[in-house]
Amino acid sequence: MVSNNIGHVSTLSAQQAGLRHIVFGGSFIRDHPFTIATISSAVRFYSGGRVQPLFLKHDCFVGAIGAHLKGRESDAAAHGGAAHGGREGGHEQHQPREVSS
Repeated sequence: MVSNNIGHVSTLSAQQAGLRHIVFGGSFIRDHPFTIATISSAVRFYSGGRVQPLFLKHDCFVGAIGAHLKGRESDAAAHGGAAHGGREGGHEQHQPREVSS
C-alpha cells in the first residue's frame, strides 16, 4: 500500500513538473524487489507509461553528492560567478570576509 502511494504521489509530482523520469533510492527500496516492482507498476499505471521509474543500485553517497553540488551553488552565488570563481581550474584562494551581525 505504501509503495503504491509513493508511486502515485511521485508520478503526480513528476507530471506537474513536466519530467519523464523519476529516480528512487534509499533504504526503503534497497534489496526489496517487491517494493521496486510495486512502485514501478504504480508509476506506469498512473502515468499511462509516459513516466519512467529509475532505481539507484548504489545510493549510499547520493546525499553527499547533493550537498557538494549545493555547496558549489552557494559558493557561486556568494562570489557572483561560476562555482570555481570564474577562474580556469577552480583554484581560487578564499580570503577571509567580515560578517556583520
